[in-house]
Amino acid sequence: MEQERIIGKSYLPGLIFAALGIFIFSIAVSALLLYLDIYRPLDTHYGNVLSIITEVRETLIIKTLKISGISSLLIIFGLMALVIFYTHRIAGPLHRIKVCAKSIGEGRLGTKVKFRQRDVIHPFAESLNEMTCSYSEKVRALTVEINELKSAVTELKSLTEAGENTEAALKKALDKDSQIKGLLDSIKI
Repeated sequence: MEQERIIGKSYLPGLIFAALGIFIFSIAVSALLLYLDIYRPLDTHYGNVLSIITEVRETLIIKTLKISGISSLLIIFGLMALVIFYTHRIAGPLHRIKVCAKSIGEGRLGTKVKFRQRDVIHPFAESLNEMTCSYSEKVRALTVEINELKSAVTELKSLTEAGENTEAALKKALDKDSQIKGLLDSIKI
């Protein structure tokens, strides 16, 4: 038996690819900034070229640390935005499920969970919606059977008061009673 998913299959790969994208983007920005910060056109004179190379060598560590700091900040802010974005795709639906569950607990079995297209826990919502639909159908069937039992009891009462044969009406009432018991047995409490 295949295990039901609560979160859609595409959520984790999407999260991983987004995190990798942020990481690669920050590395590319760092490399570009380092290149732009260090790049010096070389002169044709040996003395000037040696001076440029010496200057780059002396400042390379400081500039690398500065660029790495910028890269780290880009990664941190990017991952924070990613975490907020992806947790919003879980927290929002969970809030809607909570509201729906409260409504169902108050007896409104026709309540359905509605999600946005890109929310990640659609399988869970579909299961919850199937459950409410199933219980709603059982409650409707019970209501119909109870109303029919009431009419059978009323008929039985009027036949008893009139002193007529009550056997058929009693059988009808007992049949309705057993149907109601069958429906109640299908609801595991």
